[in-house]
Amino acid sequence: MRRSFNQGLLFAALAAISASACGSETPQGPTGPSAPIAVVETFTGTLTINGAITFPFNAAQAGSTNASIKALAPTAGAVIGIALGTWSGTTCSIVLANDIASTGSVVTGAVQSAGSLCARVYDVGRLEAPTEFTIEVSHF
Repeated sequence: MRRSFNQGLLFAALAAISASACGSETPQGPTGPSAPIAVVETFTGTLTINGAITFPFNAAQAGSTNASIKALAPTAGAVIGIALGTWSGTTCSIVLANDIASTGSVVTGAVQSAGSLCARVYDVGRLEAPTEFTIEVSHF
């Protein structure tokens, strides 16, 4: 009989603990809308003298959009242009541009709604040789 009393007490204790956990007024996880997560895209290529390269991408919602030059080689200090714009399917209509950009330069804008956008890198007349680049575009 003592054994069944201990088992009964154990079950009662477990039931009380379970009931108190279910009735807790402290939130146990996310309760509201979650913050949007930025999408980061990396684009690479070789920019030729007097050349330009465009990279279309899609923003799923409104928010900040950034394009930054992460690397230039063989000369990290080379000066090029970097821009953000809207993509029509064939043309990048530049909205923001930095014509004296180098490694670490950033162009930042705000997108009002979802849409087709583009990042563009281009020679501004200062390249002396083809230059490899890496840019990163962050958007929502």
